[in-house]
Amino acid sequence: MASYSYADSGVKYTKESNGFLFEFGMDLAAPKSLDYVTMTLAMYNATTGDLAVPDRLIIRISKTDTALFPPESFQAKQDSVAIFRYTFPEGGNYAIEFAASQSDKKGNATFEFFVERSVHETTPSPMIAIVAVVAVILVLTQLFIELTRRL
Repeated sequence: MASYSYADSGVKYTKESNGFLFEFGMDLAAPKSLDYVTMTLAMYNATTGDLAVPDRLIIRISKTDTALFPPESFQAKQDSVAIFRYTFPEGGNYAIEFAASQSDKKGNATFEFFVERSVHETTPSPMIAIVAVVAVILVLTQLFIELTRRL
């Protein structure tokens, strides 16, 4: 079977579905949030190993059951190998789902992977929230004491 992977320096996953073999690759073996990740998808006939050209291909990237925007760019190249790029907004567990059809035949595959948190990813610090709550309580306490004195 011919292999059209553009992710030779990264990782490659395969799954079979309804006579199709989905081959998914990423150029980074350990992607991090905010990194620009190039991904590829090739579909083969699972029996013959010939490249299968889908009539329709739908891609969905999700994190913990929340659908995210489709890839930033999508194009078919090299005998219908799909190449697309995506920047993961934050670290965590992700899934990428492919649904393809060719003539009357449909197949789908879901690949799950982990995206590391980048050092540049900003998340609200719990300490900031605690300080803000304490500050609000102190201000409200002072207001309550002042109101009580006036009555």
